[in-house]
Amino acid sequence: MTTRSDKAISIPRNPFHPTFGRSPAIIGGRDVELDSFELALAEGPGNPWRTALISGTRGIGKTVLLNEFEAAAKQLGWIVLRAHIGSEMISELTDVTIPRAFSAIDSAPTGKGRHLTGLSIAGIGGFKTEVSTSQPEPGRNLLSQLQDLSALLMPQGSGILLTLDEVQSAEPAQLNEIAHAIQDLNRDDAEIAFVAAGLPSGIEDLLQLEGATFLRRAERVSLGRLDVETTK
Repeated sequence: MTTRSDKAISIPRNPFHPTFGRSPAIIGGRDVELDSFELALAEGPGNPWRTALISGTRGIGKTVLLNEFEAAAKQLGWIVLRAHIGSEMISELTDVTIPRAFSAIDSAPTGKGRHLTGLSIAGIGGFKTEVSTSQPEPGRNLLSQLQDLSALLMPQGSGILLTLDEVQSAEPAQLNEIAHAIQDLNRDDAEIAFVAAGLPSGIEDLLQLEGATFLRRAERVSLGRLDVETTK
């Protein structure tokens, strides 16, 4: 007699993952957005897709698209920094996330960013020397750390993607600081991109912040349900 345990059970993998924030095995219907974002990173500063706001109802795929944007940036050699919602969001970026990025560059093989020559670091002026990409000094603010990180990545033709999910839950003061930093880097033509995702109400609140008026020129990505043809 053959028991159930004796039989090899082959179950096809379900491409649908109804789990918060997890990307499905197959991404459908977002090719236009992904192509536009990849082109923006390749084209250089000034492309409106370098600042994008993703909005939609819960479960529509905002986080999934954000994940795909991050993957596209990494594929091009960009550093991806995730801002996590919470009372310590800014300090987490300045004390943990960005220093880890510096450490990752510092540990890269020689010739791929470990040591750079002729780099002007904020606070040093135009003095040219060989500098290590060690972690930034304590007490630096978000803008100054992003400026230094951007300067280190520039000779490699790389840049920084800063992402923020569930933007509707962020504190206005924190959003203002991020917005000011991104705007300042954009003014200097830095290789910087910023993508935020959230409920429509949260995106609108972000756009009304006094210090975030430049975001009103950002590319708006309003997600809706996929059509029948796409889901086949």
